[in-house]
Amino acid sequence: MGVVNTSWVLARALGRFPYKLLVNVGVCGALDHSLAVGSVVNVVSDCFGDLGAEQADGRFIDIDEMHLPLLERRHERGGNHLQAPILTTLEPHLPRVHGVTSSTVHGHAPSIAAWRARWPEAHGETMEGAAVFYAGLRSHIPFVSIRGVSNRVEPRDRAAWRLREASEAAQQSVLNWLQTLPG
Repeated sequence: MGVVNTSWVLARALGRFPYKLLVNVGVCGALDHSLAVGSVVNVVSDCFGDLGAEQADGRFIDIDEMHLPLLERRHERGGNHLQAPILTTLEPHLPRVHGVTSSTVHGHAPSIAAWRARWPEAHGETMEGAAVFYAGLRSHIPFVSIRGVSNRVEPRDRAAWRLREASEAAQQSVLNWLQTLPG
């Protein structure tokens, strides 16, 4: 859902206007349970977590292991680990975390354990973040991804999710950050 819709919106918008900065605001689930629900983070790297192939033995390999680059620039091939550009003085003053984009909201303990094992560096599970990273990198437009932590990635319990609170916290954080930017 998220990757498809985000890709469509970005393709249309980036083809119409010359942007100087992309700001992705949303929510994420905490794979790292030290991230407090309701807190706001700056996702500085993301990847497409379920883009790859299943081997005959059932093992998943991502596109990096398949040697299929997502980004190809002059003399440079980039894999599935997408890094946000360093914005120096423009960087939001938020905890910097690593994300993994999923097309599935994980909620079954064995699949969560497998997901964590596959992406041990990921702090948060996003649903479209890697699409924004990809569009920003391909378009050579700096970007940030600000996320409110809406829930822990654990056996599915919708009653524990705080989507509205996390979304509002992320939005307020972005508004505060934008006020600090020069002209």
